Amino acid sequence: TLYYCIFLFNSVTSYLVAYKYSLVNAEQRGYIQTNITTVTKLISVSAQIAVLFATSNFYVYLLTDAVIQLVQKIFVSWYLNRIYPFLLEEAVPLAKEETSVIVEKTKALMWLKIGDIARLQTDSIIISAFISITITGVVGNFNMVISTVANFVNVIFNSVLSSFGNAIATESRKRQELLFRVYRFFAEWLYGLLTVGFFVLLTPLIILLYGEKMALPQTVIVWIVAEVYFKGDRIVLSNFKTAAGVFEQDKFLALVQGAVNLVISIVLAKRIGLAGVYIGTVVSGLLANFIRPPIIYHVCFGKSSGSYFLDSCKYRAVMGAALFSCHLLAKWTLPEISIPAFLLTAGMITVVFHGFFLGAFYRSEEMNYLKQAIFRRKQS
Repeated sequence: TLYYCIFLFNSVTSYLVAYKYSLVNAEQRGYIQTNITTVTKLISVSAQIAVLFATSNFYVYLLTDAVIQLVQKIFVSWYLNRIYPFLLEEAVPLAKEETSVIVEKTKALMWLKIGDIARLQTDSIIISAFISITITGVVGNFNMVISTVANFVNVIFNSVLSSFGNAIATESRKRQELLFRVYRFFAEWLYGLLTVGFFVLLTPLIILLYGEKMALPQTVIVWIVAEVYFKGDRIVLSNFKTAAGVFEQDKFLALVQGAVNLVISIVLAKRIGLAGVYIGTVVSGLLANFIRPPIIYHVCFGKSSGSYFLDSCKYRAVMGAALFSCHLLAKWTLPEISIPAFLLTAGMITVVFHGFFLGAFYRSEEMNYLKQAIFRRKQS
């Protein structure tokens, strides 16, 4: 009960500053939130480590983080009140039309979040119930590595949300589509590299960190890595939808995904084991990869999504060729698992993947846009 109360306290107090952060993001000053969060996390982790050494008490460990988070939220509220003095002025009631729009979009977003929980937060429960609690712990090691990398990458992708919102409000549909394609191009570049890297090096990394007994079969790794890759596309789609306020059109999709994930994962977990759980996750996720592009292209760009799926074929072909080549070359660069061989293979993957990707897309419109953006930034 106390664990839950601490979790609930952290969640509820976050609403003290969440609406104020929206102003920061709208002005494209997200670095303020990032800096505060980073410093707070550093202080919190350091304090929690000290508390564990001093008391060996898990309750005190959790309370330490809760107190530091509360102090951070109070500071942020005070700081943003100074930046935006109008927050202290008397609130003006919204018009009924504005309120109804907010309510409808909030309801749609609520359904999306509920569905996401059903799809993304049930794998561990299914693994524990139908396979083994021990395997849940082994899988946790892989998830920790992937989550650590994903959290870093997500900072990059989420930082452009406010820019998208501004573009959608001020730019033409043609310009919006170009920005969307550039954003997706960058995601394919980065997530393609991560996918190849995880496919070849995830198991060796786990063996180096935890020992060979913590490794998983390669058939399971294939599905784990597939989810990482396709998630890159979904992040692009989700972030653009959020910036455009497109929630109602697919508000029940996440619920369908959650149901599909549960059914496939449970059935296949009984028949083929751990790989079946991840097959359910991948298949349910792919529903969004196919359903959301037509919605975005119709609502935001006023055109067919055929070009999106044509680009998908090109990206998949290049990534597949790079992955196959790196997998073959790794037999020579990583004959035995060791730190030098691991680093050599990581370098090989970086060079080979970029060779394939830049060779295929260096003259593309998306790449030219990125090169011009970098050149303008250097000049300024």
